[in-house]
Amino acid sequence: MQLLWVIGSIFLNLNGLDMVESSDILPSPLPTMGAIYILLAFGILQLVFYGLKMKVFFRLVSLAVVVYAGLNIYKAFLTDPEIWENASWQWSDAILNLFGLIAGLTGVFSRTSNKGYQPDPISPDFNDSNR
Repeated sequence: MQLLWVIGSIFLNLNGLDMVESSDILPSPLPTMGAIYILLAFGILQLVFYGLKMKVFFRLVSLAVVVYAGLNIYKAFLTDPEIWENASWQWSDAILNLFGLIAGLTGVFSRTSNKGYQPDPISPDFNDSNR
């Protein structure tokens, strides 16, 4: 879920940068390459930490996603409405970042499964493993 938010946010920022180059109208306040780099870092770190099963670091990156998305929701509603091209861009930004906030919270509070758990043949669990 977090990667979908990262991809959507990168797309929104790239679209905003394209609009900045072609006209004076912005879809959202200050789309920047810095935001794109931060989002790419979130995505890469999540993939690496998830792949290496580094739960603590994955949860820390997920917490950073929660903070970043939460700040963007705050920014969407408390900035001057005149900055936005129209209300639909403002709401789409808020909804996208609400999805990121929920995805980040899911990553923070996720439980990992023990699908790869193989009981030791000596342990009492071995007989209960339905082999």
